[in-house]
Amino acid sequence: MPHISVYAGIPGRQTAQVIQQALHRQPSTAAQYLQQMYAAQQQHLMLQTAALQQQQQQQLSNAQLQRLAGVQ
Repeated sequence: MPHISVYAGIPGRQTAQVIQQALHRQPSTAAQYLQQMYAAQQQHLMLQTAALQQQQQQQLSNAQLQRLAGVQ
């Protein structure tokens, strides 16, 4: 199974900032902070995926309407 970074969707500079901010915290709060950042990133990716799926469905609907219009 390929290794997937927790921060795969975040540009490099932002990843470095998240890690630097975590390093300046106490170990217990650093772990909590990283978990919150991970959860936020997961939610962002889910929303992006949902938006792309909706866009794709809209494109399919438009294509179907165009085909129907061409048939008539």
